[in-house]
Amino acid sequence: MAKELATSGLSGSGFQTFEFGRRTFVCGLFWQPLPGATARLRMVELQKMAEEQGFDLAVLRTSGIPQAGFGSQLDGIKPGMLSAAAMISKSLEVANRDRSFLCAMEVPGKKWLYVAQREGVLLHDGDLLGTEEDIRGRMRTDLSLADWQTVFAPAHWGISHSVERQFEELLPKKGDKYSFKKWWEIRLIRNIWLDLIKNNPKLHILLIALVLFFGGYQLWEHYRLKNELEALEQKEAAEQAARELAAAEQPWKKQAPAAQFVAACATALNQVNTLWPGNWTPTTASCAEGNFVLSWSRRETGQIEHLLALQPNAEVSSDGTQAKLTIPLELPAGTNETLPKERERLLTMLDFSQRYGIGLTVKDAASSAILGQPSLNDGSWSTLEWKIADTLLSPATILPVLDAPGLRINKIALSFGEGTMKWTMEGMQYVQTVQTEK
Repeated sequence: MAKELATSGLSGSGFQTFEFGRRTFVCGLFWQPLPGATARLRMVELQKMAEEQGFDLAVLRTSGIPQAGFGSQLDGIKPGMLSAAAMISKSLEVANRDRSFLCAMEVPGKKWLYVAQREGVLLHDGDLLGTEEDIRGRMRTDLSLADWQTVFAPAHWGISHSVERQFEELLPKKGDKYSFKKWWEIRLIRNIWLDLIKNNPKLHILLIALVLFFGGYQLWEHYRLKNELEALEQKEAAEQAARELAAAEQPWKKQAPAAQFVAACATALNQVNTLWPGNWTPTTASCAEGNFVLSWSRRETGQIEHLLALQPNAEVSSDGTQAKLTIPLELPAGTNETLPKERERLLTMLDFSQRYGIGLTVKDAASSAILGQPSLNDGSWSTLEWKIADTLLSPATILPVLDAPGLRINKIALSFGEGTMKWTMEGMQYVQTVQTEK
């Protein structure tokens, strides 16, 4: 019989359990991707997140994009309980190769389970257990925000192109019995490095020496960074001044809409014959200032002849170790749009970041303006600077949910490293400013 536990403190989320096959399944975990190229780095990040959020329990997903679902014993969760979302996600990926899906089904106790996953990542609030009415309402909300690869829902809900599945159908079996996997279990999080130090006094002297060494290093690094930051601030101030002087009234009318910028960038990228031309490794690719620029570094056996055979328009550096290809972007003229209101748009962008676990930063462009510089608008509109950095999701995946009137993109960058490609997007969101009587 399903039983509700304590509220986790997350928006609209609570930990609940239900019984199946003499095992207890838990829902309502707080899911987050784990950055880091190695298992050790991911464990360090897991412990850091747990300490910051006050969690002491977690379940790990190591296949696909590594993730952790967090919980706390203070909320009534016990080690050994099984994560329903972890099981559902893995079963659907194995059976249907579904990386983006919504799944709703009835479970024992007359409760309804809901799991939402986007591009292989369980949404941080996509692990729920509730009434049929609540779960159906949540699914319809998510369906209105984005397109999903597959939707699993009961037939009587009347959702187009949905497939009905039963909970017990997704559980793996060994013979005639259900096979409950160990990795579904919620486990205690322990700081293994702290335990090692506490149980080995001989490390104390070494740690003190390391602290002194790194303390001195940090002082030197602080001095060096201070000088670099001063130079960077001067450069940024000059660039900001140039941007403000170039920004005429209603600048969004002169810039291509975000969707057309993404399309132009994709068109330029598709013109590249190959990203890896004969032992030349791509380093960065970016769309900015009207051009697509792709850079390569020569590997030990790379030859200029091999590069130019595939990319005849590439420019090679004087030492023969670097190369780049420049393709002009075919950007249309800007359009006149009715701008969204400042506060409503800001809240929508922040909600997008929280709902899909995407690191979106937004700030008022006026906060970085140069003192004494005159305003270049009539006060009816303002500019929000936004940026999404180092995400595995492509701009074409993110933009349909983020896009709105007045959204403009200044730069799209693609970086290559450690076997992954990560995207960065940045630009402006122009908004209406609330007028007050003087």
